[in-house]
Amino acid sequence: MTRPLRIDFDGAVHHVMNRGANHQLTFRDDEDRRLFLDIVGEAVRRFGIEVHAYCLMPNHYHLLLRSPSSQLSRALKHIGQVYTQRFNRRHGRDGALFRGRFHSILVDSDKYLDTVARYIHLNPVTKDMTNDDVLDTFEWSSFASYEGRSRGPKWLTKTNVLERFANPSSYGEFVRSKLTNFSASRFYEAPFAQRLALGDSRFVERVRKQIDRPEARIQPGMT
Repeated sequence: MTRPLRIDFDGAVHHVMNRGANHQLTFRDDEDRRLFLDIVGEAVRRFGIEVHAYCLMPNHYHLLLRSPSSQLSRALKHIGQVYTQRFNRRHGRDGALFRGRFHSILVDSDKYLDTVARYIHLNPVTKDMTNDDVLDTFEWSSFASYEGRSRGPKWLTKTNVLERFANPSSYGEFVRSKLTNFSASRFYEAPFAQRLALGDSRFVERVRKQIDRPEARIQPGMT
């Protein structure tokens, strides 16, 4: 099987996701979730990445991060390996926890940073939006911090997203909008691993020039 591409460069922004192997839980309780976020903080300090949004679901996680000095792979390797070791030690198990290498989508941050943050923050909400009240109670994403309802981790970088809105409440309204984000849904309909870049045609062309794989599925962003 072809290994997923790792397109990274100084200042690149990525939407990163990984799932549990064999659909297993990657977070069994709140202590696991706190442990994972602590390790993300370690990666921020050690590799200089910036984390703009996160969401921890029972069997997978999402991160929106910026790699100022092309440290994506090293940072995510640290997170995956160290969390797996500590998770296994805590739960008396061994072996792989995640499905494999993380998947990442390169994001045109000028156009789609807020859209991807919204997508990540809406993960706890069902597709038909019938349980959107979960956004008021879900603790394991950065959304409550964005709205000012919690302090959030010290390492969380919110400025780049919030500067696009009048205030945190405006961002909250953007996320909570009852309007279905059909464009985002279309982009993410294909398996996550098959999407490589989200941006306008110029951004996609710049990315395309950096790779040489005809099967790579790169398309212009959501218009």
